Amino acid sequence: LRQGRSLGNHRKTLMTMPNIYLAGPTVFFRESEAAFADLERLCRARQLNPVRPAEPVDASGRILTGAAAAKYLFEQNTLRIRGASGVLADLRPFRGELEPDSGTVFEVGFAHALGKPVAAVLADGRDWGSRVRSACGVGTLSPGGQEMDGRYDMLIEDFGGRLNLMLSESCRVFQNTSAALDWLATTIGRDAP
Repeated sequence: LRQGRSLGNHRKTLMTMPNIYLAGPTVFFRESEAAFADLERLCRARQLNPVRPAEPVDASGRILTGAAAAKYLFEQNTLRIRGASGVLADLRPFRGELEPDSGTVFEVGFAHALGKPVAAVLADGRDWGSRVRSACGVGTLSPGGQEMDGRYDMLIEDFGGRLNLMLSESCRVFQNTSAALDWLATTIGRDAP
């Protein structure tokens, strides 16, 4: 009987834990299953229920491909973000040395528009301007005297944030996942009715 009560209490705790959508390029990793397992363990240690992005498999178990898979994944992932209390977003550089995964960037903006707290993880602690200068070098000044990068000859945005200003202003950026989840757990707990 004691074990039954304990199991019932465990189920009740799981049902009341806030959902945290796991945004990021993890789905593309060769070792994605292990990476998700680590994220889930870290979430549960903070009484947060991790929600993975959808797989391209419909309710009947049929594996979707092409346009059908794309439509299904978009609908399911936006639905999961709507149902989440917050978002953990991995904004590491993706297929390049600077910019994060564009799908994750969309999910951050979508969550922000819904009023959800977003905790982003970016291990590189430098500000955006420093990162651009390091990756692209510094070119000549623009006719208006603004600093341009040496690779693309584009203005170097330098507002002091860790990412492009639209990301820096729409989420809290942390250097590691533990700190990001600690902030989410505190923020969601504070905002709870």
